[in-house]
Amino acid sequence: MGWTGTYNIPQDRAAYMRDQLEQGGNFKVVAQNMHGGTYYAAVEKIGVSPREVFAFIARTEVKGKGYNRMFMVKEMDETVGPYYWDASQAVMNALTPTTYEHAIEWRKKVAERRATKKRKAAAGVGKWPEGTVLRSEEPVSFTDKTIADRFTVEYHRKRVGRYRQTKNPVIMFRRDDGLLCTLRRAIQERLIEVKPEPKVEVQPDRGLQGYSMPAMF
Repeated sequence: MGWTGTYNIPQDRAAYMRDQLEQGGNFKVVAQNMHGGTYYAAVEKIGVSPREVFAFIARTEVKGKGYNRMFMVKEMDETVGPYYWDASQAVMNALTPTTYEHAIEWRKKVAERRATKKRKAAAGVGKWPEGTVLRSEEPVSFTDKTIADRFTVEYHRKRVGRYRQTKNPVIMFRRDDGLLCTLRRAIQERLIEVKPEPKVEVQPDRGLQGYSMPAMF
């Protein structure tokens, strides 16, 4: 389905989409969530037996300036195999089984995306503090035909255009040879944090303190 729009820009996009879906009494939103500008909902068909709950997805954007600003919506459901996979667990749990091939594949993609996010969170990907030392069990190959397996985390603002820089710093990695590089997410997931070795304080030997050698003559 194409984009539709209204000049009445809602303050709460999720509430607006829910009202639109339930208007007319044919559908009921069982669960919903927003991820960025994308709306996800588990929608029940009213008066249908056996009970049927499907996934509804909508892209939302505000376009234009001044009096020309419009709230734009592009609606779709899971049977068209949308390329948006950030539905919440509550939405996915509310869905009833489906036989639509594209819907089955979409649900699989959502589960895979959630598993990937959990794996990244467990590995600490993107959350390392400045100065964290990381190593890769397999050396990482670079386009200049060099390899490296040990990196130190740094954060830098990337330049956008000639004069501007990004608002938020991005993660970068300093190799042991001093070169600064970026690493693909897949490589970051394989990195292991190198824990600093605990410092051992060496106590002075006081065994002979106050002891004088006897005269040898």
